Amino acid sequence: MSKGREKQRIKLCPFVPIYLAELDSPAYQALSGNSAKLYTYLKRACSRAACNKPANEVTIFGFTYSEAERYGFARHTFIRMIRELIDAGFLELVEKGGLRGAGGVCSKYRLSKVWSSRELQAELRQAATLKSDKNDR
Repeated sequence: MSKGREKQRIKLCPFVPIYLAELDSPAYQALSGNSAKLYTYLKRACSRAACNKPANEVTIFGFTYSEAERYGFARHTFIRMIRELIDAGFLELVEKGGLRGAGGVCSKYRLSKVWSSRELQAELRQAATLKSDKNDR
């Protein structure tokens, strides 16, 4: 095999891993459908930014409004979902972008594992219980 062909074999994974601990967590189950969908796109953006290395909570990546619109999210919906992911502990805002003051750069994010903390899970469980009790009435 030639050396040129060996270099072409290194590619990104053809999937975005979401681990069972994430899927089974009350924090993930409390997410809206759009937020869960956006989370997979953000994990893919993180793995692209990691350049063939495993994506983790250290990798900083950007995600623009135009990328969100390409995946079918309205701008206002995208903003609401980013807030929801940050509040749930799946995402952390590293650097706030902007059009005027920040020189036209996109916001920078980092994946977070705050969702796995027991205190947050307990709070989310309690909130989900209150929400379901309110819907039952």
